[in-house]
Amino acid sequence: MSIEILLTICQIGMFFIQWIIISTTSVNLLKGRMTNKMMVFFATTFTGMGLAGLSRIVMVFTKSILLNIIFCAAVIFTVNLIWFNDTLKKRIWVAVVELLASWTGEVITAYLLLTTAKTRGIDMVYGYDSMYNHPEYVVLSAIYSTLLFFVLFMMVFVLLRGIVERFWMKEYLLYIIVPFYQLVLIMVYYSNCRELEQIELTTGVLLVLFSLIIDFSMLHLVNGMVKKMQVEKELMVLYTQRQTELKYYEIAVKNMEEMQQIKGDFGEQLQKLYGLLRKNEFKEEVREILNVSTENLKRTSI
Repeated sequence: MSIEILLTICQIGMFFIQWIIISTTSVNLLKGRMTNKMMVFFATTFTGMGLAGLSRIVMVFTKSILLNIIFCAAVIFTVNLIWFNDTLKKRIWVAVVELLASWTGEVITAYLLLTTAKTRGIDMVYGYDSMYNHPEYVVLSAIYSTLLFFVLFMMVFVLLRGIVERFWMKEYLLYIIVPFYQLVLIMVYYSNCRELEQIELTTGVLLVLFSLIIDFSMLHLVNGMVKKMQVEKELMVLYTQRQTELKYYEIAVKNMEEMQQIKGDFGEQLQKLYGLLRKNEFKEEVREILNVSTENLKRTSI
């Protein structure tokens, strides 16, 4: 495989993976306009890729990384505003954080790339003309930035879930630890490579590919586990509510029984009072019956 083909594959692959990561973050943090999350995910991904592809064409003609960054910001804001229906404040907030993560990834990637080039005795600046004179470093940039973007966007996801949605689970740390560990391994691998040729670059691309398969599989498994735990938590709340209702029901039944007893007692006492009224002999007896009834009322609490 020639370096030019590898360069093209890395550029397209990196471009696609970046938008998968951005879309995954948005879909998990915002409410989509469509009921099916998968449809929102694909709509977000392909809309973002289409608009970002236009910005790349502009960059090719203008050779301006700054202009590409501005277009990137506009694309992220546009996608979040079009395909999601949360509050405007939340959509803007998520877009800003995603944008900051993208810019941070760009800056760190540039630093790693220039440091690698400097250790190999190549004087290179981070720019369109300088980098494309060394296509192997463009490939290396794609390798570094792919895993770096995953680490940063998983940090964004975890932080926003914890701060904005007030939902935190220790299992979310896997989202950060695993890809960060993979990034460190890739960096150690290239720091020990004597040459930066097709074999080393192809190996790095394959390592990133397998790493992302592991990362997305982990993402799917942990999300499934989180949903299961949320369902279990909801069931526990319902169970507690059911137990409380059952307790109140038992109290209500007991109160009904007491009411029936009181009703029976009053019925008997009224019959006695009517009998005494008919005989005109009731003064002391009525007083006694009323005293007993009063005491019964004082002792009964419903």
